[in-house]
Amino acid sequence: DLMYSSDQYLDILPRGVNKGTTLDSLIEWLELSQDQVLIAGDSFNDLEMIELDYPSVCVGGSESRLLEATERSTMVYH
Repeated sequence: DLMYSSDQYLDILPRGVNKGTTLDSLIEWLELSQDQVLIAGDSFNDLEMIELDYPSVCVGGSESRLLEATERSTMVYH
């Protein structure tokens, strides 16, 4: 899978592997509950991670594509 973000970064990952799937696996392995997790990101390659069912923050200076993609989410603070 290819992901281009911040008009300068190209991520090349195995199909189906991204920050979201990786973080979800880590949270499960650590046996964390939803109230123990806060996700933060700033670039479009963080989208899969921020779309997980946990409270999330798009930090200051976030890429506009990430802000647009998450603007309607009730779990994301901008």
